[in-house]
Amino acid sequence: MRKVSIIIALLLSVAASAQNSGKGFTSASEYSVGGSMSSDGFILSTYSVSLGYRFNDVLSVYVPFGLASTVESTDLGRSGSFNGTVGAGLGARFGLMGNYAGELCLQASTTVVSDDPGFFCGGARLRFGSGKSRGYSPYLSIGLDYWQRWKGDSCNRLVPSIGWGFKF
Repeated sequence: MRKVSIIIALLLSVAASAQNSGKGFTSASEYSVGGSMSSDGFILSTYSVSLGYRFNDVLSVYVPFGLASTVESTDLGRSGSFNGTVGAGLGARFGLMGNYAGELCLQASTTVVSDDPGFFCGGARLRFGSGKSRGYSPYLSIGLDYWQRWKGDSCNRLVPSIGWGFKF
């Protein structure tokens, strides 16, 4: 099921892409991993495909579809879950030096298919990469996410993360 979901997400990403700069449809594909700042052994890894619309060279809105995997240590040992997510995001692109660009992304997502009671995740991410206007552009990202379970005794967490991806 996981492999099929990832393949479908990649196909949607490629099919929806039109251009990377200026006005028009845009898409991105990203994998990120992070861990909580406390010592409880919480790890969050996500793969997402974002489909969106760029209003100009700076502002864009998008809908991220993703797969999230969590692992956490509890009093009973380690437990994990696998979740499907959907959300909403806003991006603001800025120029760096030469052919490089950055983008500040604010995003909120929630689980739609879940092994556990589900969670809400909101955060900010800085993407750094090529400023190419056509084709695909690879990028690296750093972010800080707020992770909260809908139910259960698990505490809320701030999760710093790093990621890499492609914009189409």
